[in-house]
Amino acid sequence: MNSDWYRFRQLAGAGPNRATSDRRAHLEAALELVTGMPFSNIGPGRYAWNSWHQREMIDAIVDVAHTLAETCQQAGDLPAARRAILRGLLAEPVSELLYRDLLRVEHRAGNRAAVKAAADKLTDIAAALDVDLDEETAALVGTLVGSGEGRLTRDLRCTHPNTSR
Repeated sequence: MNSDWYRFRQLAGAGPNRATSDRRAHLEAALELVTGMPFSNIGPGRYAWNSWHQREMIDAIVDVAHTLAETCQQAGDLPAARRAILRGLLAEPVSELLYRDLLRVEHRAGNRAAVKAAADKLTDIAAALDVDLDEETAALVGTLVGSGEGRLTRDLRCTHPNTSR
């Protein structure tokens, strides 16, 4: 079998016993295969059976992007962390987990404008989906942006527990 998904799983599944640099290289190579949301280039209804598989793929991509972003942040490589997050957001553009990672990276980089832009984007996403942000996300935004400076405040509460991704 030689599909991108097969190669992604092979690269992402590299065991935790591998050297950190080797593991990081495998995760980076896995994310390089991500060019968008899985199955997004297939017409609607053509493969109705794929929704569960698509969700599995998206979750795996988000997990790899998050893991790589954390690894890169710990190493002080903020540009690589940012690249991992943005690649993950190609597959799941509404992932609160990845947006929290992005907020932290931009904050560490001292990029206040990017922090505010990410916070505003989260507000737009939540409004479009008619959901409240996860409590952790709202608290992080409140800490990094502060009340009154952005469209988000600490007052947002979580009423939809499954919105963290």
